[in-house]
Amino acid sequence: MKRLLLFVSIVFVLLQTSCSKDSDHSSCVGDCSNGHGTETDSNGNKYTGQFKHDNFDGQGTFSFVSGNKYVGQFKGGKRHGQGTKTFTNGDIYVGRWKDGERSGLGTFTRANGNKYVGQFKYGRTNGQGTLVFSSGNKYVGLWKDGKSNGQGTKIFINGDRYVGLWRDNKRNGHGTFTFEAGNKYVGQFKDGNFDGQGTYILANGDKYIGQWKSGKTNGQGTYTLESGDKYVGQWKNGKKHGQGSMTFANGKIETGIWQEGIISNQ
Repeated sequence: MKRLLLFVSIVFVLLQTSCSKDSDHSSCVGDCSNGHGTETDSNGNKYTGQFKHDNFDGQGTFSFVSGNKYVGQFKGGKRHGQGTKTFTNGDIYVGRWKDGERSGLGTFTRANGNKYVGQFKYGRTNGQGTLVFSSGNKYVGLWKDGKSNGQGTKIFINGDRYVGLWRDNKRNGHGTFTFEAGNKYVGQFKDGNFDGQGTYILANGDKYIGQWKSGKTNGQGTYTLESGDKYVGQWKNGKKHGQGSMTFANGKIETGIWQEGIISNQ
């Protein structure tokens, strides 16, 4: 009887310390039900840490066969809470997780030097965040589905600055672009370009108010020079083109049709 009890005890211990789960063909060392253990799945991925109700639960480390690694908190078998994931390509994420995805406040540092600090949701940048590029440029503002969307500010290393609306990583909507040299544009943007109604003020005092398309003056607009001269009329691709009137500071007026910046008839 004693030998039988001893044999049963040994088998029980072995089952607790090294077991194979028929359901997913994984192997376990330790207590992989409610305690601490190491579980390796059939693909070679390995988890070492706390278990609860047969799931990863608590503090643990998950090493992917690819070489990626997660160290942090788990809940119900998923990454949940504070954790760090390192990638073989050099990327690193440190922050909050929910149901296996990046969610909440976190920092994602790319191997190329770009660094994002802010909110995540569904594994992507969503909400308020700051992205500092390896070039030194910086974006501070709203994100949606991994792209700058909504109100945001981009500061360029050369001193230029844009404050306004974004859509899918491009300036779209109303905004202000201030150049380091002192020139300033206030108005509508489309796909990163001046597009729509806008005002461009040059550092020398000249000013254009009117329509833009694809980054150039196109349509009806008024250009007032610092000297007092003023042109009111049509524009095309950045030049006076079409019906227009030029009023000079001395009172002289030229009205007619313009062709690529030159008046053709009066």
